[in-house]
Amino acid sequence: MSLALCSIFGTVDVQLVLPGAQSSRILPRERKEGITITPGCAYALWGKSRWKMKHDAIVGVNEVAIPGLLREIARVGLTLRFFRTSFARIFAAMHLGPQPPLSLLRAPELVCGRTIVDALYYDMSGERVNEHAYPHSYPALVLEVSADSSRLVVFYISDGLIPDDDEEAWSLGELPIQHAVLASENVVRRCVATNRSEGTRAALMTRRLMESIATGDWSETSEHDRGTAAFMCAIREHGEPAVLRLLKASVG
Repeated sequence: MSLALCSIFGTVDVQLVLPGAQSSRILPRERKEGITITPGCAYALWGKSRWKMKHDAIVGVNEVAIPGLLREIARVGLTLRFFRTSFARIFAAMHLGPQPPLSLLRAPELVCGRTIVDALYYDMSGERVNEHAYPHSYPALVLEVSADSSRLVVFYISDGLIPDDDEEAWSLGELPIQHAVLASENVVRRCVATNRSEGTRAALMTRRLMESIATGDWSETSEHDRGTAAFMCAIREHGEPAVLRLLKASVG
């Protein structure tokens, strides 16, 4: 999910440049002047710096070739890629058999409309979505649990560290319960803004989503049309795009 790069030989100038077509309204500052990374130093990229911007590692024209290498190579670096702990936990659970992780069997911890999990990426037909493009685990809000507790319907959200951030992250999926684990406190904190003056747009949208589910104000409803059951009925009746438009408009 994040990337760390260490320079072993040679000095390099690292630049961070805005892409031609920007799909996110808020992006990190450009660094066209570059940051000099010398041998033995490292730099890290995460969140929008990695997924929404272009970064270049430029070897200076005065760098000399490294002695002993077969070609005229002036720089050697080491790239380290990191993924969520939940990704490893899910795949470990998958190899243990059909039973879901114990953390998702505890009823007090699994509250529809409130519980946030890390889950593999599925669509509403119960099919995995492009495992090559979306191989990891992603934060999601639990909306429904099947009667036999074998499957979840979730609403994928964002903690700002994944390729799909802001409103791009919002989608529905149905998946086996063993392909999800409870999200950590850090993930939950990044996913849900505590108030309107704090957090990313994605976190504000998730907060608004949870409020809308609780109050029923995502649609013209009665006092009884609240909770995740009513929310799912609205999605099935009006379609996911229409409900998403209402929620996005409410964030401003």
